[in-house]
Amino acid sequence: YVKTHINLISYYLVCPTIGMSNKDVKGRISLIKQLFVNAAILIAALFIIGQHFLSRPLSHGSPVKHRLFAGAMAGVTGCVLIFFGVQVTGAIVVDFRYISLIVASIYAGPLASLVGGVIIAGFRTFYSGISSASLTGALFVLTAAAGCGLISKGKNGRKTKWILMIIFCQINSFFALYSVIRDYSLLMKVLIFYSLGFITLGGLLYYYSETIALSNSLVRNLKKENKRDFLTGLNNVRSFDLLYNAALQEAQEKSRVLSIVIVDIDHFKRVNDTYGHQAGDSVLKQLGELLRHGCRSFDVVSRNGGEEFSMLLMDCSCKKACEIAERIRKEVEAHKFILPDNKEINITISLGIATYPETAEDNEALYKNADKALYKAKNTGRNRVCYYDENSLACLVTEKI
Repeated sequence: YVKTHINLISYYLVCPTIGMSNKDVKGRISLIKQLFVNAAILIAALFIIGQHFLSRPLSHGSPVKHRLFAGAMAGVTGCVLIFFGVQVTGAIVVDFRYISLIVASIYAGPLASLVGGVIIAGFRTFYSGISSASLTGALFVLTAAAGCGLISKGKNGRKTKWILMIIFCQINSFFALYSVIRDYSLLMKVLIFYSLGFITLGGLLYYYSETIALSNSLVRNLKKENKRDFLTGLNNVRSFDLLYNAALQEAQEKSRVLSIVIVDIDHFKRVNDTYGHQAGDSVLKQLGELLRHGCRSFDVVSRNGGEEFSMLLMDCSCKKACEIAERIRKEVEAHKFILPDNKEINITISLGIATYPETAEDNEALYKNADKALYKAKNTGRNRVCYYDENSLACLVTEKI
């Protein structure tokens, strides 16, 4: 698509040079250079906006401040395009400001389009001075912004919306040019160049915008996967290390308590051996949900690897941590885990607890003591909660259900 229109505009600008004067040939080459400058401006603006929204996708439902920013960027880009307008003939200068409005409409919706349109219309009026021509140009910019905004609200895909907006802007441009150019042959000459240039740049910007959107999505997914366990959606061991150190540092600085609970599934190998690894993955996912819902909203739940999980309980004493852990233990024991073949099984878990500063003064000792408590729970019958204190390892009396 892009190559076709590049060939067309190249043919129009370069090929018909037989019999032309050197001045006319240089004029055609100058048009290509100016068109290239406009393409560079649009691509640079698209790259800047893409980088700004790298960590958070831009959409019609984005926060208002993000859509306003996108509209402002579209407006500024349109103003720069006016400043670098393409001189088709001695007195006729055209620009591709509408393309910036199309991009804003597609990705940020009507609000961004209207904000960009108002900025461009204001700049167009005061840049050229208040006159009938500048006011007419500003009016058609607002018309293009409103039309693109309405098209963006449709249910069509981005590609279809892009084509519809290009067609609408072409029609809008025709009336805008017709209002100032009454010479039919000159009007046709300007329209041919403008249409070919607009379609070429529009197609080029569609390709780049979709590429940037896709690459940003991939980067966000990679960052998410780097922090989250792929199976359960909980924090993975890398995230746990960072969050654990940060939570302990905050507890030390603010003189707060911090409890860590290490969770391990009892006889998990039997589940894999009896029902298969797919069933084991299903059990892990369901257990992750139970742990997440069993904690408070501000606690941190992680999968540390295999069948081992952990919970960082913020500002939580050992006594309170034992209550939370015991409640979760009972919920897991009573829960029916549904396997992929719809079979239902029960599992149990063992839990080890340590608390700062009650049982440890630093991060290594805190985790090590919680692990010792878990080991105690595993070796005294499983399906129980054990906590570490300075004098001994104590296990709660497990109430069987």
